[in-house]
Amino acid sequence: MISGQELFAERESIKKSLKTSIDKAYGNGVQLAEKTRLYRILLRQTMLQLEANGAKATTLKDIAKGDAYVAQAEFDMIVAEVSYKASNENIMAQKKLLESIEADIKREYYKGD
Repeated sequence: MISGQELFAERESIKKSLKTSIDKAYGNGVQLAEKTRLYRILLRQTMLQLEANGAKATTLKDIAKGDAYVAQAEFDMIVAEVSYKASNENIMAQKKLLESIEADIKREYYKGD
């Protein structure tokens, strides 16, 4: 069985890790927003160029998404989204662990009563 002091130390460690994870999630969110912005700008520019070259309006988006630069921008955006979601899942897992440690501390603290 883990002692009360070890539980308190573990709780503090998880709190620090959670703070770091929240900061990382924020950075990942900003990166996702930037990648999304760049993708949308590049997609629109490519669509306008295709339209100027006579492509039909109904096919512009599909054709533009096949452009190597647009496809790379979309890939970068998807990777940023996955990273953002993973960092949020990590936060949720750390919160659950923190809740578990808190429950263990309460049990340890109140076991003598």
